Amino acid sequence: MKIIFSIMGYFPDLVGGAWKYASGLAEALAERGHEVEVIVPQARPDLPLREELNGVHIRRLPRPSQPGGFMRTWVSDNRELKRVIESGELNPDALFINHQAYMGSGFRSWKGRAKASVFHGPWSEEFLLAKNISLQKFPRKQALKMAASWMHRVEEKAIRHAGHVLTASDYAGEKFRQTHPLAPVGSLTNIHAGTDYGMFNIPGEQLTQELRRRYRLTADNFVVASVRRLDRRMGLDLLLEGFAMAFKKCPELRLLVAGKGPQAGELEARIDDLGLRGAATLAGFVSDGDLPAFYGMADLTVMPSLDLEGFGLSTIESMGCGTPVLASSSGANPEVAGGLSDELIFRSGDPADLAGKLLAASSGQLKLPGPDMCRQYALDHFHWHRSAEIVEAFAHEKFSITTPKTPVREAEIHQK
Repeated sequence: MKIIFSIMGYFPDLVGGAWKYASGLAEALAERGHEVEVIVPQARPDLPLREELNGVHIRRLPRPSQPGGFMRTWVSDNRELKRVIESGELNPDALFINHQAYMGSGFRSWKGRAKASVFHGPWSEEFLLAKNISLQKFPRKQALKMAASWMHRVEEKAIRHAGHVLTASDYAGEKFRQTHPLAPVGSLTNIHAGTDYGMFNIPGEQLTQELRRRYRLTADNFVVASVRRLDRRMGLDLLLEGFAMAFKKCPELRLLVAGKGPQAGELEARIDDLGLRGAATLAGFVSDGDLPAFYGMADLTVMPSLDLEGFGLSTIESMGCGTPVLASSSGANPEVAGGLSDELIFRSGDPADLAGKLLAASSGQLKLPGPDMCRQYALDHFHWHRSAEIVEAFAHEKFSITTPKTPVREAEIHQK
């Protein structure tokens, strides 16, 4: 089967959950013998316009030599995608999957019958939440709302053109129905994410101990980790507030947050305001290669999402490394993390409930699942090869595209 993805970003060109989702799914499909091409804007001038990565053909769209604003870049990216589609270079019988709304205008040039759109969450709502719309004043507030309305229209037009919607969670499917209730779609298919379980594996004790020493952690410390983009919708303000409540009663608690983003300065100031300097640390960006040890040195990982958590790759990465996850009740968290234990879900937006869970976990009152149980749960429920099988079944059912049967081998699952 020939498959084409169009998307705004692709891992490792850019780091982010949606980009990792696209690369993980593309590579799993390629490994199963499919011909996969990803069309993506050139994130940096040093990246080649054509490349093969892990069996996936990457076609990067050139961007203007002079940097411009968002709208200029968006127009250029979608014009380039339209140019490639109309060039006749792409196989018209391919399954074309547009990821998210950003490339939706160019995607609408595709005339092939086999097409679908991936919906992780509403572009407009994510934009307004990131801009902290509730605190904005006129006329900026009105301008942001107009931009969000435009994003909603772009997204809906792309979805209408696709006719079929793919999501990473049941939550995202429900959010789609709420956001686009009138969009005529032929089907809504849940394709859970996976991760590289070869990389995200239980790390050796030597690695985790070295990292604990680097962060000046003692054997008495109960270590809480979070791997998040430093952005308002991620709930990191709430995490700091809940952690501060727990820290007052249990001074052995330590918090390490890995990630970068626009909220970094604000969070550093909040750490000082709460008197957490020395107990809570923003660790900055941590590469995928170093993340397993980062997850592994922690006793618990927290996903404090406030809203619009379409899946939460950090959850299964942490579990793959043997570290349990305490997650808010927002978005897909209960669906992904709650399957291991309902006790590992706290009320979204409630720092006191989070603090109570942290204290119960650190004292042993809340029994945490062990490393092997965490990893086995992730392996059993979230794997890219099973996701690829769902894409194959979707292509066959909706478009009569026949694909060779490539069974998922359990030994392979445990290795990857």
